[in-house]
Amino acid sequence: MTQKVAAQFKKLLLARREDITRRLIQPEEVPAPILSDDPLLEAAAPTPLKAPSLDAHSQALLMEMDEALARIESGAYGECISCGKEIGTKRLVAFPCTRYCLACKSTAKPA
Repeated sequence: MTQKVAAQFKKLLLARREDITRRLIQPEEVPAPILSDDPLLEAAAPTPLKAPSLDAHSQALLMEMDEALARIESGAYGECISCGKEIGTKRLVAFPCTRYCLACKSTAKPA
């Protein structure tokens, strides 16, 4: 894989990573509390929203992105970690974090 193509994938991965982290850390709008002496209105008042947390899927996706970025830096991005052959560009466009070529992915045992 050429350095130019690797740089394009790096840019793509960094943009996707930033998008995920931005969505996780952006504060959500919390409605203003209802101030009233009426206990029914107080009970109906919305509770403040918790800060967004990093779910397991997002954590795994960010980890895969970091691993792909590390492979770009080491020059190993785009090479199957199983057979060492080049991963097709179409596959990398569809799954930029992939570590396996299509042949090795289809023969791999499910985790």
